[in-house]
Amino acid sequence: MMDTENERAGEEDGDFEDWVDEEAVPTKCLFTERVFASAADCINHASETHGLDLVALARRLKLDTYGCVRLVNFTREIAARSNATPEKVVSEVEAGAASGGSPRPWE
Repeated sequence: MMDTENERAGEEDGDFEDWVDEEAVPTKCLFTERVFASAADCINHASETHGLDLVALARRLKLDTYGCVRLVNFTREIAARSNATPEKVVSEVEAGAASGGSPRPWE
């Protein structure tokens, strides 16, 4: 019974793809000043151009919507550093994900 309750809670929270596809709102790139027509376009760009697949990462870590928002904010925080390259940002995000411990850097 506990699993069913947890599954329902997960369904209510949604996953990263549900959160990204809700509506087309202009979204700034995580790494540059470029603005995309939607969050989905921005997330695809991050994956294809910068190698940061937030959808796969969120699935792997089983993040709910709130966890995805914190992950994106953490990524933006790292990217805002003056010496941060996209490669360095991706490396820090992946290192946080690989830490396996709790809390993760964005929690």
